[in-house]
This record gives sequence, C-alpha cells and structure tokens, in this order.
Amino acid sequence: MGARTKGMVLAGGAALFAAGFLLGHGTSGPALPPWVEGDSVRTRESAGAPSAAGGSASRDAEFAAGTFGGRPVARGPEARVGGPGAVAGAPAASEARSPSTPAPREAGIPGRKVTDVNASPSAGALAPPPARGADAPGRVGPPAPYALPDRIRGRLLDSFTGQPVPGSRVDLLWEIGDGTMSGGVATAMPDAEGCFTLEPRGEMRGTVAWVLKERGREGKYRTEEDVLADVDYTLRAAAKGYVTEEIGDPGPDVEIRIDPEGRERLTGSIRVDARWPDGVRYGGRLLVEAGSHDRPGFSQWALPDPDGTFLLVGIAPGKWGLRVAGREHSGEEILVPETGEARIRLRVPRAGVREPGDAPKGEPREVEVSTGARDPGRFAFVRAEARPGLFFRSEVVASAARFPALPAGSWTFVLQPAERPEEGFPADVPPGPGPLRLSFPEPAPEVAAPK
Repeated sequence: MGARTKGMVLAGGAALFAAGFLLGHGTSGPALPPWVEGDSVRTRESAGAPSAAGGSASRDAEFAAGTFGGRPVARGPEARVGGPGAVAGAPAASEARSPSTPAPREAGIPGRKVTDVNASPSAGALAPPPARGADAPGRVGPPAPYALPDRIRGRLLDSFTGQPVPGSRVDLLWEIGDGTMSGGVATAMPDAEGCFTLEPRGEMRGTVAWVLKERGREGKYRTEEDVLADVDYTLRAAAKGYVTEEIGDPGPDVEIRIDPEGRERLTGSIRVDARWPDGVRYGGRLLVEAGSHDRPGFSQWALPDPDGTFLLVGIAPGKWGLRVAGREHSGEEILVPETGEARIRLRVPRAGVREPGDAPKGEPREVEVSTGARDPGRFAFVRAEARPGLFFRSEVVASAARFPALPAGSWTFVLQPAERPEEGFPADVPPGPGPLRLSFPEPAPEVAAPK
C-alpha cells in the first residue's frame, strides 16, 4: 500500500459567496465568484494538499495542449445501469437540441469504463464489473446513506489496452456536503499489476474530530455521527498522459479504467456530466451557476440529453468557474473555446440541486418561440428568463427556439443574436397539454428622418 496522506481545506463562508457571486446575477458589473482567485479556480488537484490558486497558461496554449484551465478535457463515462430513471414526463433531449440538429458524434470514441463492485470478490480476483450503458437513465433522488469501508481494494487499468498504467496514483478525498471543507484521506501507488489498497477509516477519525471542532461551534454539527453523515468521498485515479477519473462513494472492491488523453473534441459549448456523490449520473433538471472575472455571472438550467449529459449552449468563450446550484465553494474551472465543445464533470450535492425560490414551478410544457419576421443570423439563441441571470437557453434553428419542458409561469424571452442588440418580450406560459407557440412581436417600422 502506498503512503497515506491527509490534508484539509477550509473555504470561505456563505456571506462571501453571496457578496461575490450572486451579486453578479442581474447587475451591471462583472461578478467575481469567491472560488476564483487570480487567473485560476481552486480545485482539489491532489490529496493531502489544500486547494490553492496559481498561474495558468494562456487560453491558446491550453487549447493547443488539449487542456482547459490546466486540466485535461474529460469524456463522459458510461452511466450506471439500474437507476430509478429520469423525471417523469420530462423529454430526454436537452432544450438546446431540435429534431433537425445532428446528434453528437460519439462514434468511435469509447466512454470511460468505471466499475464500483460492492460485492466481495471471488478468491484471487475482483468480481466482474456490472453491466453499464451510455444511454442508461440517471437518478433524480439522492443516493442512499454511505459508510466508508475499512479497506478499499482495487485495480487501475488503461481503458483501451486493459493493461496497468505505470506511474499512476489513486487518492481518496473527502468533502462535507456544502463543499466548504475538503481534503485527502489516503493515497496509494498501484503496483506493477495495477493493484492498490487503501485503509482510510483510521485516518478519518482525526479528520472528523477536527471538522466537528471547527464547525460544531457554528451549530452545523453536534456529534461526530452528524459529520460522518454529511461527508462525501471520491476516489480519484490519475496518471501522466491520461484523463483523471473519479468514483463517488467507493465500495470495498473497485476496478478503475482511465482513458489516454488526446481524444477528439466534439462541437458545442459546454457539456456537463453531473454526478451524485456515489457516482451515479443525475437525471433531473440541472441548474448550473457560472462566474467569471470579466463578465456577469449567471445560472442556466438544462435537461439531460439521451446520453445522460447536459448541454449548456450560448456560453461566451473564455474562462469560467462552474458549479451545481446548492454547492458553496467548490467551483470547477473550464475554458470555453470560440469553436468546439468543452466538457466538465460537476458534483451534485447529496441534498440535490437547489432551485431558487422565485423560479416558476408550474407543470412543464413544450414551448416554441418564433423570431417572427426577424433574421437573427447564425449562432443566435433565445433565453427564457425567470429573472435576469436565471434562465433556460436554446439555439435558434429554422427561425425558432424550442424548450421541451418549460415550467408554467411568467417568463421573459430574450433574443440573443451574435452581432446585434438583444431584444425581449414578457409572456405567461399557462399550464396545459400540447405545445405552446409564441412569437416575438413584429419590429417597429423604421421612421424616415426628416429632410
């Protein structure tokens, strides 16, 4: 077993979050989310080391090197089979995809194969991995309570060759539910056969006592059992030249397969692979919060695509910090290219996605918004805003934007052309069956200037 390490991070409080990030929603000035420091975003890049900001290469250099924000672009792994399924009545496709829009070019790009085998293995070998499928449904409800095993035994392999990966490393990380405290539990270096063992329970005893001391005085926890019930665990596998892989709530026996870097990028904006703490894909309506140094922050809803991921369209190119609504100070950095699709994995809090109290909550229905007599040009979008900075967004295809499941309520629809001023109109979406068709008002006639 490799050497064990332990590190702990205490992030800023909710007040700093509210002041730095939420003020960017609907304000004229740029929003600076609290997790953004300098030119980078705090992430837990290694177990046992506090998250720290640091310099980063230029956008062009990162793009050419195949990374975003200094981190490799990750392919969405295959979803777990056997989950309870997605939201009843919700369409499978994202609001950004229309029937005329081609599906993502996934052919020839194998997904990462991740196995979490909770049953005891047979003598001398790990139990075979359960069946999985890329189009398996996600889960809407939170995961079951999780107990950290006394020992985690596993094997790390190359997903394409099936061989051990030289120089690889496996870290077990912990984080409390709101993301404000995190660190490393144990580290292992797989042997020549790719096998590793972690014994984390002893290391976590001191960590739990420390968390209780720090946060118990605030009334967040009363006992060590309260702390343990709120801790999420992630098993992270990394190696030079490979895409980093993560497994949530690992069982006592695991097999991890990691992909080599350098796979082809797909076209689009940001594709989000949202996962519960136990590693199962999230299957409900997702709300992602985005913050930036040089532009206002926003919160954007998305529905799951058939492959279980979420497509966020219309994002301006540049560096962003993203997180699922409901998490506090654990944003992930991503660099959005001018052309092409960036990919990122985000953690869904164990308590679920936090919806704003002022968001429409009526029965979802299909809504189509026509641009009318306008020609918005290429790369135009329509935002369905609950309020400024909180919206669904859909691409304009054949002079219309389609929202497959817009909750009934009051919305403002804003046309977002690539090279023209935005314009919008308010409209109520009443509950009822069948699609609702709306249209932007006819533009006012131009008045000739007096001679």
